[in-house]
Amino acid sequence: MVRADTTDFPSLEPAEAAIWQLYTTLDAGGLPVVLGDDGTVLTVPGDPEQSTRTLVVRCEARRADADRLWFFLDRGTGTADKPLIEIERLTDAVVLICGERQMRM
Repeated sequence: MVRADTTDFPSLEPAEAAIWQLYTTLDAGGLPVVLGDDGTVLTVPGDPEQSTRTLVVRCEARRADADRLWFFLDRGTGTADKPLIEIERLTDAVVLICGERQMRM
């Protein structure tokens, strides 16, 4: 299992480093990804022709997990409203994001 290592990006805050690692992993896998200006939001554009939906992924502390950093899905509310997975499980995050993207709208 590949784990996120936020020390790969020492000049970034941990949430930004986690999003960067997710960005580079998804990009290397050929998924279209867009990094937000603040560095803590990642957009995976959907493709209506393939019935895939756009996802917005955020990295934030999860109160229910002692404020550890997690990836969350923003389901159009502008906030991280669906916990996805903790940042240490990078490979699992990629699989979950690909699965979420394939779900029909």
